[in-house]
Amino acid sequence: MRYTKEIYYLKKNNLLEENRYIISEKEVLEIKKFRNNIPEEFIDFLKEIGGGQFKNSQYEIKNFVFDFYEIGLENDYAVDESIVLFGNSFGGDFIGFDLSKTDPTVIEIDHVSGEIFDTNKSFQEFFREDLGMDF
Repeated sequence: MRYTKEIYYLKKNNLLEENRYIISEKEVLEIKKFRNNIPEEFIDFLKEIGGGQFKNSQYEIKNFVFDFYEIGLENDYAVDESIVLFGNSFGGDFIGFDLSKTDPTVIEIDHVSGEIFDTNKSFQEFFREDLGMDF
């Protein structure tokens, strides 16, 4: 399992909120069908920890990926088709991946300006940092 340390940290700090959704193998295939280069560490996360709210409901990681076309915002945000989303902060900003890279990194999109900020972090690095894990 890839996320053993993260699960331990979440449980120890009472951050593993309820309503977690662990995906099935069928759902893994659907995600890979949507885009074939979704990082495996993201899929492992959904299989081991599951989608849901984190950090006292400060942000949400969905149990699927989507793009602006699917939520009807393609005219509001000028983003490349290589951008897929997997969550949001409850301030309204989007979180996703830039799949144009060989090793996709996590990106954040400001919900007001539409500006894209590349964290230059893998999903696991992003998740650990966001939780305040220091290893």
